[in-house]
Amino acid sequence: MDLQDLFLNKDIDRFVVHVCKQNNLLDLESILDYFQINNCFLGLEYCSKKENQQLMLLCTKYSSFSAPHNQIVNPEQKESTKEKKHIPNYSLEQLAEIENLGVRSQNVCRYYSLNCLKDIIFYYKKNGDFLKARNCGSKSNDELIKVCTKYEGFFINELATQIEEENKSPIVIKIEKLKVRQKKIVNNLIVSSFNDLSVRSSNALKTYLDEQINLKGFKSLFSEKNLKLTNLKNVGKKSIEEIQTFLNLINEQIEIVSVFDNEDELTIELFNSFLTRTFGVSPAILSKIGNEYDFSNGLPIFKTLDVLINSDFLFDAKEKEVFRKGLMYTNSNTISSLDEISQTLSLSRERVRQIRKIIYDNLTSTFSFIKVLEIDSINFYGIDFSSDMIIIDDEIIIEINKKETNSFNALFINKILSLLFEKTYSLIGNEENTICQRIIRTSHNWKSTYLIKNKNVKSFDFESFINDVSIRLADRIEEDYSFHFETYLLNFQTDNYDDGISSNIDICEHLLFNEFEISLDAYDNIVFKGNTKKQVHEYSYEALEQLSEPSKVQQIYEKVKELYPDFNTNPSKIRASMKQNNGFVPFGRTSVFGLKKWEEEQDIRGGTIREIAEEFLLTQKEPKHIDEITEYVNRYRDTNAKNIYANLKMEENNRFVFFSGPLIGLKSKTYINHDFTSHKDKQVIRKTWEESFQLLEEFAQENNRLPFSTGSELEERLYRFLNVQLNKSEKGKVEESKINKLTQLCEKYDFKKRKRRKSKSTNETYTELLDFILMERRLPKASSETKLYHFLYTQGKLFNKGSLSKEYQEKYLEVKELINKIL
Repeated sequence: MDLQDLFLNKDIDRFVVHVCKQNNLLDLESILDYFQINNCFLGLEYCSKKENQQLMLLCTKYSSFSAPHNQIVNPEQKESTKEKKHIPNYSLEQLAEIENLGVRSQNVCRYYSLNCLKDIIFYYKKNGDFLKARNCGSKSNDELIKVCTKYEGFFINELATQIEEENKSPIVIKIEKLKVRQKKIVNNLIVSSFNDLSVRSSNALKTYLDEQINLKGFKSLFSEKNLKLTNLKNVGKKSIEEIQTFLNLINEQIEIVSVFDNEDELTIELFNSFLTRTFGVSPAILSKIGNEYDFSNGLPIFKTLDVLINSDFLFDAKEKEVFRKGLMYTNSNTISSLDEISQTLSLSRERVRQIRKIIYDNLTSTFSFIKVLEIDSINFYGIDFSSDMIIIDDEIIIEINKKETNSFNALFINKILSLLFEKTYSLIGNEENTICQRIIRTSHNWKSTYLIKNKNVKSFDFESFINDVSIRLADRIEEDYSFHFETYLLNFQTDNYDDGISSNIDICEHLLFNEFEISLDAYDNIVFKGNTKKQVHEYSYEALEQLSEPSKVQQIYEKVKELYPDFNTNPSKIRASMKQNNGFVPFGRTSVFGLKKWEEEQDIRGGTIREIAEEFLLTQKEPKHIDEITEYVNRYRDTNAKNIYANLKMEENNRFVFFSGPLIGLKSKTYINHDFTSHKDKQVIRKTWEESFQLLEEFAQENNRLPFSTGSELEERLYRFLNVQLNKSEKGKVEESKINKLTQLCEKYDFKKRKRRKSKSTNETYTELLDFILMERRLPKASSETKLYHFLYTQGKLFNKGSLSKEYQEKYLEVKELINKIL
């Protein structure tokens, strides 16, 4: 064997290879020959005590392969060895008498407790000589070495074992003494913790350990005294720190495991040390978890999570409030609205929504620490994990909540189990919408979530199956119809379909009943029964007939609830149903609706003032005076010429043409008489100051704010009126009574002159910015997200100058809070 073979066999390290090469010892034979002659290697150049010990251990290991053809042996010693094949382990006194040891040599041995022959020889093998021993001169050193070289052959095997044991690291010795159960616990920890390492760190360890990620592999790693993590391939400073932390964790767990023989005590100690190490929990918290719980049944995972949540270890105070009240994870089966939570926390509704979104998106990582726990040590209350679907029934929920003193529901239990058994089960159902109780109109709103084995999920599209049933039930069904259930399910099998549909039938039948309360008939058919439910617009139609006059949406909604108290609807649904026509007609822009049939029966007209005016002008060959138009419009609306003229002037699509007179026509018509002169001045009929101020007050009351500089034409005009009057008031050109009215109005709505008032586009941009930061987890870039980057920059400058209104100050602070939270 050459030096490279010895190095690969881990008999010597790289520096010993270097020492041997420098001294021309290029193979095992030359090393053994040198040892036969010199009895140690301290005479070699560059050889220290450490290298000497390693080479001597090598010679001890391979002594049977040496060929002492060139060994210089004392004839008397050779003869003595032949005569004595077995030498007792002489005491120091016996050895002193036999070998005539000097008093100083004996004192050296006594000082270091070398009380027998084997102890003396072991000291020599370990140190190479006795010169470092106290009061040992060269004479005593030579005397003791002579004794060792004479007798060492008789103890060669024992010495090799003793040196090997002493060279083992304490952690390796502990590993070798572990029992089967203890080894299993450490192995589980190694595997689960290894999965949390970064890709670079895990790949480096896999390569170094030859894919042996278990206790056996790490024992070999711990056995290497001169292990340097910097020698691992493709690792940097960050990876080295991560790997060292990982090794320290394994070392710590081995230390804990090796102390306990009782399995229950071992499980509790590991659990407590894990929580202490991970969260820094106090003994009081550990006591709260263990209070009135029998650990012999397994670890209380749900009680642990409950205590950690309540003690602010998993969420901060605001997040905890949102988690408890905003996500349906408890048996209350109801959650608080965003508005209710926002009032409790003194946050905006939007900020609460963002916090809830962040909590949900991070739930897997928040609870992922439980995956480190040994599965066999957790109390699962007899749940059958061999079945294709895990069913958490009421009995299991009651037992968990009673024994672990919490109030979690099936949704939460399924979530936790999906993390612990992610390799074998998938969580099916729209979890986010279910726990947030959001109603989605485009797909089925799931009542619960379900844990189904991965092999079944790969072979069958359960979500498409549920959505299809939901769509069929939502449709108007005139007559009953049915499908053979197994045949119907074939529509949802996937390309991974291997084992037939039979394994999924029971799962689908359970989902069908749980989500829709539908059972198969006696012939295994799924039956879709006819329904005669009225559509929403039919309820609205009946309510208007009862009201007998055009009414506001809120009035119509209240009449529907009066007629049908059990009908689940809201004003938004009522409005949407009437906007789809269905025999309804709007009256103006004030959310007033009536029945179209009333236009003939009661001589009324739906639509806006513009539409009524257009209807009149369509029947005329020439433009008509504003008074004629007013006369026609007043049949159906109570208004005046000034309002009608201003209304038509502000029409966005420019359907009307204005002539001097004042005459009004339609742009869609061609008028032959060229005597009509086009008139483009929009201020033909000017409002008085009082009329304009009244419009300003009405706008403020309706929108709960003063007008912005951009928006509808009316809003822009009112904004200009307000600022012109404020400018004039500063110059003393406005009456004091009018100034007082303006001042009171501005104070009421926190309006400050020259503070730019932006339109709803600013609100939309703030929403867009918040969503961007939430989704991308970073700030917008100047190069690729220019709009958002510039918006954030300019809003920051305005905020620092104190130039933002109170409304936008709050929105900017929301953005800053989100940035601090995420970044």
